[in-house]
Parts: sequence; structure tokens; C-alpha cells
Amino acid sequence: MRKVVVSLVLAAIGLIASPSLLVNGAGANSFSTTSAASTQTSQVPRLEVTLLANAGEADSGFDIATSQEFQLIESFLSGLPEVPPPNWNSLGWRGYQLLNNGVPNLPEQIRVFEGVIRTMAADQTHYFVDQHGFEGWLAVRAAQQGFTSGLDELTSVSQSALALDRVDEKAAVPVVAKDLPTSGSEPPYEPDKWNKPGVQDKNNCYNYARNKILDKFGRPGRGTTSEPPAPGDPGYNCANFVAAAKADGMSAVDCDKACPEGSYKVALVLDPDGSGGKLSPDYHWYRQDKGGKWSHKPGAGDVTDKDSSGKPITDPRTADRKRKTKDGWVAGYKDFCGCFCVKAS
Repeated sequence: MRKVVVSLVLAAIGLIASPSLLVNGAGANSFSTTSAASTQTSQVPRLEVTLLANAGEADSGFDIATSQEFQLIESFLSGLPEVPPPNWNSLGWRGYQLLNNGVPNLPEQIRVFEGVIRTMAADQTHYFVDQHGFEGWLAVRAAQQGFTSGLDELTSVSQSALALDRVDEKAAVPVVAKDLPTSGSEPPYEPDKWNKPGVQDKNNCYNYARNKILDKFGRPGRGTTSEPPAPGDPGYNCANFVAAAKADGMSAVDCDKACPEGSYKVALVLDPDGSGGKLSPDYHWYRQDKGGKWSHKPGAGDVTDKDSSGKPITDPRTADRKRKTKDGWVAGYKDFCGCFCVKAS
């Protein structure tokens, strides 16, 4: 198997190194919202690749738009053994996500991370062992665009074999904790509503916290004079994000008290320095759901009601908010900025 993996990865490197085959994509996060099913013939078929790392700010990404690469990806997906769903981390580096815009013979959405491939198509989700080096190829392909996250995976192709007998190292441990007070107006926890192609890819934690499905990532204070600075700029802190949230109509509340009827509670956290420069600075929101537990949607990734330790979230102040890098876990969203009330929609 290793010979096949190495051969495919080397072949992929040769393919993307050719200047004539480099994708002239639209760049990071400038993707169209047209789905694979509704793509018009005038639009060039492509795969929108997102490097999942952030929860609030937009992730980096690029397009794949050549027939040669589409055929190569088909080969990466062929003849793979199926495996149970992995226990992927929810915060930090989370692999590569590919959204299909009009490419035939490929699933609506593909995610590749830690030696496992997830495919989503026609309401069917499957997980497979990455036996042919798809993750390593994506790492090299990303490097061609100037992104280096996950490059170690190219030389660690044997990790995919571990997925066959993967051990869940972060199994959820039952937690006995008192839920925070609720107003009775909390939205229900409905991950299937959000975890589907075309919705999952275009909505981040802020959209999810406000329970609004939109066609692009939301950001506190966008379009107002209160919008916070960009990541890495001076003033990327709780004070400015709180001001932006209030400009959007949120009101601060004691986390230990219920919001007024007709509204529900959300919580804001911040990683102001990208965990010491190991990741990009980022913000993140949690949402209290019907029943009292909390959930969140990290960036273009999955909605989940678990924290970074795989435990149910009863209080975002005490939840594990670490972020993962390719080298291990880092401090993550260490700054807790407060709880807020949001009008129920």
C-alpha cells in the first residue's frame, strides 16, 4: 500500500508543479455560493478548498479547477475501505474541506484529516481510510498557494493505515454539572440543519450563535464603525469585540442569569495572539440551546455540542477551549469576553 501512496503523491507533485496546470483561482474565501446541483454551464467547474483552522475569522483557501486534478482526486477516492466516524477535534487545525461546484463524478463535499476522508452526497455521509495519499497531495497543493499547514502529512502517509484500528483517545467523559439558567426561548440543537454542503461551508460561529443561515461568514460590527480590527492588528481584543457585538444589537448579561423571554444567551471568547503565533488570531462564539447545554460551529466546520476534550458544554467559561496545531494542542481561546443576550429568530 505504501508504494501506491508514495507513487500517487509523487505523481501529484509533478502535476501541480507544472506552471501550465496551476489553478488561477479567485483566491482565499472569494468562492461562489452556487451549489454543484445548480451550477450553470457558463460557470467553470471547480472545487473550493478551505484550510480549516479558524472559528470566527475566514479561513484561507484556493480553487482546484483542472480536469487532470479532478481525475486524480477520483483516483484518491477509489477502492477505499470504510471506517467508523473519527473523533476529530473541533477547534484549531482541522484539515482540508472541498466543496464541489459543478464537478461531475465527485461528492458534494469532501473533508480530509488525520488519515480519514469524509464524503457527503445526497444526504449520505461516509468515512474512508486515506490509502492513496490524498491528504499529502492537498498539503503540497496548498503549499503551491503559499499555505504550509499540514505539510508534515506528506511524509507521514503511513498514518492513514492507523485509521483501520483507530482508538478514540478523547472519548467523552460523563460530566455532572448544573446547567446555566435559560429563558425558554433558546433554539433547539439541530446539527443536521447546519452540517450539510452549501450551508456548513458558508456559515461560521457568529452566524450560528445568532441562528442565522447566511451565504457568507458573519463578523461582529461589520459595516459599522464598531467593527473590530483585522487579526494581528492593534486592538484585536475583547473590548473591541464586545463593542461590535453591542452595535449588532446584543446586550451583555451575567452568565449565571437568564436572558429575558424572547432572547437567549451566547458567549464570546478570543485568541488574541493566535496562541503565541502558532495559529492566526481568532474569535469564537458559543450558543446556549434548548435544554440548557451549549453548542458551537467552528468556522466552516461541523456544529458540535462538545468542547476540545470531547465533553458536553455546560458552561463556556469552564469548557476546554484549546486549539489544535499539527504539533499538538495550544492555549487557544483563553480570553473569555462575556455572555450576551440575542433576540430569538
